[in-house]
Parts: sequence; structure tokens; C-alpha cells
Amino acid sequence: MDMEDLFNRSIEHKAQFWKEQAGEIRWTKFPEQILTDGENGYPQWFADGELNICHLCIDQHIEDGFGDQPAVIYDSPVTGKKSTYTFSQAKEEISKLAGGLISLGFKERRYRCYLHADDSADPFCHAGLCADWRDP
Repeated sequence: MDMEDLFNRSIEHKAQFWKEQAGEIRWTKFPEQILTDGENGYPQWFADGELNICHLCIDQHIEDGFGDQPAVIYDSPVTGKKSTYTFSQAKEEISKLAGGLISLGFKERRYRCYLHADDSADPFCHAGLCADWRDP
């Protein structure tokens, strides 16, 4: 199947096409609702599905044998700072950040995290420093 066929299927048979594509992702809870009408007529994709993004971005690659491969390459044109983190190192840094947040009283919940990048610290610091920690 070429790109044009894929595109046409994604338009003509949206729900079925995206259900098949969703099957390529490791879900915590696979969505039963692939495409529904949301508020104000905006489409809702995978509304009842659940993902663990950290697992998908880091842990899955370690489980698949890529723990020693680069996951994050930080290269600042402003400060000249360069650093590379493997998937295993990234998991360790993320675990430290999570432990710090737990020690401050944060509990396992659904939080929003806004990443702000500048050149003053490493990338894992930004995730914690620029988080908007509140109930959804």
C-alpha cells in the first residue's frame, strides 16, 4: 500500500483506519471509542483510551533492548553545553525527579506538565521546574 492509499483510507474510513493504527501502540487501556463527537463539534480521538507516555517514551525502549542507545541529545547553541542521555540514564534522571516531587508531597495523579526549554539547566530539570501541577 502506498502513501496515497493510506491517506485515502484515513479519510474515507477514519475510525477503522485509526483503530488499526492504534493497535501499533502499547496502551494501558485500549480505546473502545476511536472517534466520537466532542464538545462544540470537535472530534475526540481515543477518548476512553489510556497511555503511559513515560513508559512509551523511555521504558518500552529499555525493554526492547535499546537502553544504551541515545534518548536525549541536548546541544545548546547559546551556551555550548552538550550532553547525551541514554534511555537508561534518562530513566534514572526521571526517577530522581519523580522522587523529588513525591518528597514534596505530590501523589500519583493526573497532572499536566508544560515543558519550557531554555539554556540554563538540563532537560530533565525543565520538566519539573515548569510543571503546572494541579488536578485535571
